[in-house]
Amino acid sequence: MEVDRDLLELFKKYFLGSFDNRFQYEAEKASGKLVHPQATLICEVLDSKITNLRPRKDLPGNFVLADARFVLASGESRSRPSILYFGKNHHGQVVLESYNVPLHLVGGRAEDFRFSNEALTIDETALERNYFPPTPYNFDSQSSSFTIDCTTQLPSGAVFTLRECIGPNQLEILEMALRDGRNLLG
Repeated sequence: MEVDRDLLELFKKYFLGSFDNRFQYEAEKASGKLVHPQATLICEVLDSKITNLRPRKDLPGNFVLADARFVLASGESRSRPSILYFGKNHHGQVVLESYNVPLHLVGGRAEDFRFSNEALTIDETALERNYFPPTPYNFDSQSSSFTIDCTTQLPSGAVFTLRECIGPNQLEILEMALRDGRNLLG
């Protein structure tokens, strides 16, 4: 099957950019039914920050830095940067790969691992895939949206679940790491 590059471009159009749920958060807070933390998510192509970047014939695509920042109900701030790779497999599907974030490059501080940090450069040969297996998104041509639903065992014994729906004017992300019935992600 020929790889449809347009599907990957459509995915990037939906996924790249910035997201801020301030209006959702304020509405929930005003109603007294606070369900979601205040969150921002900035997703940018990371390729320009990576040295020794090799083209991938098996999965052409891009590395992306997903910079998620949360303010919990307790007022505690959390930063969770992720290095992702989105590519197209030979079946024409957009595939997600996840990599360990080399925090040692920024003194171990997650909040400093951001695209705007001009000093940030990453050698691709030093990037290691993490526990999350390469997983394809399902594309629904009717709604023009991509979905993923994957569960995997973490080395710590917790079970990690990722569910996403990404489409026009839609970004829904659910991440859970459960151990003993408790979500370790907050």
